[in-house]
Amino acid sequence: MKYPNIKLTALMLAAVLTAPVCTAATGDIYNYEFTALGTTISSQIKADNKEKAQFCANVVKKEVLRLEDLLSAYRRTVPLTRPLGLL
Repeated sequence: MKYPNIKLTALMLAAVLTAPVCTAATGDIYNYEFTALGTTISSQIKADNKEKAQFCANVVKKEVLRLEDLLSAYRRTVPLTRPLGLL
């Protein structure tokens, strides 16, 4: 069984959970990309400086990778994989 919306749900959850930590009233927009959940994750972060933007990008990446580890159906170490007998 496939779950087509799990990627979108995980990304939205990561954005909601990290938004309060990484907000800026003014500042520049910084772009970051990384690979997770079988796709390229792109983020635009508005921050006062590059150091704050990098911190926020790391928070987002860490949360997305945590969710990927928890929800991935393709990794043997993921709790969801073993009961389903997928691997």
